[in-house]
Amino acid sequence: MKTMRHFTFVVCVIASGSGLKWNLTGVTVAGNGASGHNAENLNQPRWLYIDANDILYICDYNNNRIQRWLLGATNGTTVAGQSDGSAGAGSNQLHQPGGIDFDNNGYMYVADSGNDRVQRYAPNSNNGTTVAGSAGNEGSATNELHQPISVVVDDNFNMFISDMGNKRVVKWAANTTNGTILIDGSSNGAANGQLKNPYGILLINDSSNQIYLSDQSKDYVGIWTFGAGIANTTWFTANGTDLNQPTQITMDRVA
Repeated sequence: MKTMRHFTFVVCVIASGSGLKWNLTGVTVAGNGASGHNAENLNQPRWLYIDANDILYICDYNNNRIQRWLLGATNGTTVAGQSDGSAGAGSNQLHQPGGIDFDNNGYMYVADSGNDRVQRYAPNSNNGTTVAGSAGNEGSATNELHQPISVVVDDNFNMFISDMGNKRVVKWAANTTNGTILIDGSSNGAANGQLKNPYGILLINDSSNQIYLSDQSKDYVGIWTFGAGIANTTWFTANGTDLNQPTQITMDRVA
């Protein structure tokens, strides 16, 4: 089963001047500090998934690929997209992947933001199947996406997609061609009850019927309860400290 218990809220923050700090004795586990497209390089990694064996799966955003990185390794292996960093819309290509998740059967889901789609990959396959949206068909209809930046999958194989370009969160059931809009913030996002640039999304299957999401442009993280309107979303910052362009969000694990 994929379901895990979680604690400790973690928010990825970019371009921060807030003074938030991690332990200064941190160890580099992927990449070498130099931007590039070789096996030892990364270029603006946007999301990280760690499986039960401590294997890292990294959305290497500007290299248009997903890298698999073993603990202690100095090189990554491309498991989706092209190893040379080239972009494209084919079944074995990606364009600026932003988010990644796995279902209970080991299938990998990638939010392929530059291609306006979500791709699903069978274990050990580099050819993806489009399961939401479609390449080259950016739009706001229920069968379309616009810059999907994050995706999570629940125990029933429903996808929850942060459809950033459309300022909304969409639920997409397995084997369907249309999504259901859960959170619609399609106005300009000026008020607290509206989305402006939804980015990270986190679904905790075993705790409550809630979604955590970040709004990059509004510097907020929110908790949304299923069935509630966007105006009823609870927005907050971390421990009273301002956030600056929060991106992906996650929680750590306990056994």
